[in-house]
Amino acid sequence: MTLLALDDVSESEKLKLVRELGIIRKNMPGVAGVNKLTLVKRVREIRQLLSIAVKPVTSLSIDPANPVASIKTLADYLRNGISAVPESLRAAEANTVEKIMKMLSSGNNREGYQDATAEFRDAYADLRIPAGGAAEIAAFDHYKSAGNVFEVDAEKIKSIEAEIKELSYKPLENTPEIIAQQEEAQKEYEKLRLALTDLLSVNEANGYDKEEIEKSVEMYATISIKKQEVWEKLISIDRQRHEIRKNKINELKEGLNPVGKGIIDAI
Repeated sequence: MTLLALDDVSESEKLKLVRELGIIRKNMPGVAGVNKLTLVKRVREIRQLLSIAVKPVTSLSIDPANPVASIKTLADYLRNGISAVPESLRAAEANTVEKIMKMLSSGNNREGYQDATAEFRDAYADLRIPAGGAAEIAAFDHYKSAGNVFEVDAEKIKSIEAEIKELSYKPLENTPEIIAQQEEAQKEYEKLRLALTDLLSVNEANGYDKEEIEKSVEMYATISIKKQEVWEKLISIDRQRHEIRKNKINELKEGLNPVGKGIIDAI
């Protein structure tokens, strides 16, 4: 596994080139033929001048069959190697390394795994990674300052995030179909509950003979099964409401996919 860093460049020389690169990228979709090839060539030249081409920082040996050694390697990288990564990308890099660590299972050496994980956590904590998406925002700004043009509708993103948040906290919705199903099932459930209560009174103390009592016992068992089935149906109906909300949230999240793809394509 090879971790990569981007060269930092001086701000004064970078500004003119970044502006030119931004103008080219913005107008590229409307250009065709030889003119487009010329612009592509110029983009390469500017990127070389900005030293944006990636270069290896360090190679890490990650072996899923040896999670303890792999996690120790990652911890050592956080302590001694990550400083080679530009500061604006360092937090996002650390978060990526943490995700790799979480993918490594403990295997048979549970004690060694716990020790290695604790060592990694200490190294990660020492970096004081900002919370709340600040690392990702810093990485985004880094790539943006390198001349990548991102066509992002910030208001649309904020609107979708607000809708997702509202859906997550608001009471579950009841559609007319779900209400009808609930009412029918609840009536059936109450009917069966009352029937079971009546059967409990069929006993010798109330003057019933043996045959009547045995018959009521059989009926009690049968009705109890039906009552349990209706109860499970009520639970299933309630789950439908959760599924409706889950599907709505997923639809909203899918609306963000083109935004993310556009950013990836620009990078």
